[in-house]
Formats: sequence, structure tokens, C-alpha cells
Amino acid sequence: MTRPSSRENWIELGVSLTLAALFLYASIQMPNWVIETMPATVDPAFFPALTSKLMFLFSVVLVGIVLWTMFRKDPGKAGIMRKAAEKGAEGTIRVLSLFAYIAIMFLYLIGMHYVGFLISTPLVMLAVALLLGIRHWIIGFACYVAFTFILDYSTFHFMQIILPAGVLFE
Repeated sequence: MTRPSSRENWIELGVSLTLAALFLYASIQMPNWVIETMPATVDPAFFPALTSKLMFLFSVVLVGIVLWTMFRKDPGKAGIMRKAAEKGAEGTIRVLSLFAYIAIMFLYLIGMHYVGFLISTPLVMLAVALLLGIRHWIIGFACYVAFTFILDYSTFHFMQIILPAGVLFE
């Protein structure tokens, strides 16, 4: 196994620190970003703020892992991206799958804005399932649609949170 370069370690550290900073900023600014549309028993910013705080925590753990791999005595095993790249074609497929997943999540945010939660969520769940290699995708899609409607119903009636309907349907 070849020793990872110092440059790759610093790139991993930079990415993880950037993610930590972004999620910290999001968790601080979340009450200003969420608009209350109807009276609720729970603060409308509670769930988004909780999610961003958890993602900040995961990013801090990632920073710790990167720092641990950079400064440990056996540097031959360091480098999260390096491990995937060293496995040849399998590593390339994993890296491409990661980028495909990130692209799907980015398209989910765009889809959520334009077509809303009810249409974009089952499609994204199906895309991720296909990326992971689902065999019976028709049954899966039916479950994703049912789950989305149950989630929409429960968030509206039990938590009094209105999920995005999409600007195309307003």
C-alpha cells in the first residue's frame, strides 16, 4: 500500500472543516430561515435545526477521524479518499456512486422547490434504491409512495408542519 500524500490529507481536512462550518452556520441561522405558516405545538425550526446540529456533529467526528489518520504512527492506511482510489475500478465505481448520490440529493432540493415533497420524495427514494441495487423496484416504488403520503399526513395532522407543495402547484 502506498503512502498517501500530504496534499490528499489536507484536502480531506479542508472538506470536513468546510462541512462543519456550513452546518454550524445553518444550525445558528435556522430560526431566521424557517417561516411559520400556521400555529404549531413545536417550533417550526426545531427539526431543521436538529438535523443541522446532527450534521455538524457528524462533520466534527469526520474532522477527528481525518486528524487521527493524518497523525497516527502508521500513515500507510491514512486517507479516506485514498482507500477508495487504491482499489482500482471498484474504488472508482464507489467514488462515482458517491458523486451520483450527492447529485441526486441536489436534484431533490431543486425538485422539492418546484414540484414539492409528495412528487419529489418517492422519485428520489427510487433513484437511491436503484443506485444501491434494488431488484424489485416496482414494489419499492409503491412502498416509497405510501411512506411519503403517510409522512405528509402525519407531519400535517400531528406535528402541524406543512411540507413544501412546490411553486408549480401554488
